[in-house]
Amino acid sequence: RDNPEIRGAEQANLEILHRADALARIINDSKGLAVAGAHGKTTTTSMLGLTLAACGQDPTVMVGAFSDDLAGNARLGRGPYVVAEADESDHSFLKFEPYGTIITNVEPDHLENYDGDYSKLVEAYRDFLDKVRPEGFSILCTDDPILRDMQKNAKHKSYSYGFNPEADYRAFNLEFSPTGCTFDICYRGDKLAEVNLSVTGEHNVLNALAVLATGHQLGIDIHCLAQGLGNFHGARRRFQRIGEHNGILVIDDYAHHPTEIRVTLQAAKLQNKERVVAFFQPKRYTRTKFLFNEFTEAFHDADVLILSEIYPFGEAPIPGITSEALKDAIEEKTGRDVILLPYRHSEIVKKLLEILKPGDVAMVMGAGDDVADLAKKLFSALKEKK
Repeated sequence: RDNPEIRGAEQANLEILHRADALARIINDSKGLAVAGAHGKTTTTSMLGLTLAACGQDPTVMVGAFSDDLAGNARLGRGPYVVAEADESDHSFLKFEPYGTIITNVEPDHLENYDGDYSKLVEAYRDFLDKVRPEGFSILCTDDPILRDMQKNAKHKSYSYGFNPEADYRAFNLEFSPTGCTFDICYRGDKLAEVNLSVTGEHNVLNALAVLATGHQLGIDIHCLAQGLGNFHGARRRFQRIGEHNGILVIDDYAHHPTEIRVTLQAAKLQNKERVVAFFQPKRYTRTKFLFNEFTEAFHDADVLILSEIYPFGEAPIPGITSEALKDAIEEKTGRDVILLPYRHSEIVKKLLEILKPGDVAMVMGAGDDVADLAKKLFSALKEKK
């Protein structure tokens, strides 16, 4: 209440809304398209907004990260569609009553807001799916067993996508390169179009399938959708290529959940480099506690791993939940040494400069406030290195 804008609004007798309430009003009063899921929300939302715009729909778009393609994290349009992320972390997605929704996956995360009970998080997703308008539709990833089960009880038209043979929308003839991929999209066995993406990784193929399925169900020409997707270059901190110098490629990513780490490292392996040298800063004691075992299995594709202390994000420490414990568990699981450093940019950059050699990918991961700055500092140091 000390915020001057809030004080001014109170003095002017203006209504004051939480961001989630304001977003819900916009979504619920339009043909709202909400993107939910544990991973891929920001990329899929950005993809969908850009693609609808490319096909003349002039959507309003609200994204959780800066998108170079949108020149920001929001776009104000005059068309009928409003595209936004639906956040499960604080239950706020239950305020939405969208016309259409994409759910990318359901996995344990933010359990500190669900009494540590994964079943309560799953139930929240069920409730969210029930809020799709009867005349609307949902697009669900059938590679996720929980979403396969949810689809059976959908109260609206529901379509599936994924690599699963039973999916309505599937990708065939996949080919990957360091900077992109191509595939054919098929709907219930019939080829619709060839797709050329400027981003790589199987996870981005899934994101693209969700966008294509949504546009197809909106009645938009599939070839226009595929062409629009080809112009998508990614959101910031989502496998963002910072630069390459002397044969060393630096990539920055927001990955902070074991699944995100795993698919990010898999994409790093597609860069046709010698080694993947990874840095990771865990975020939240609670996430580290609830997903401890999953974290120990997430770094298989890292040839070298540097860990730093946990970024608390306002949480109190939990006894036994430390980066030291995580380091020991990863070493026991993989049989490889893990380097543990304090979270000081100068020390981390110095160590990475000692380790990196031509032909490596430096993969910087974490959701801390300034991890992106670390990646930029590393690249600057590489250019200055004699």
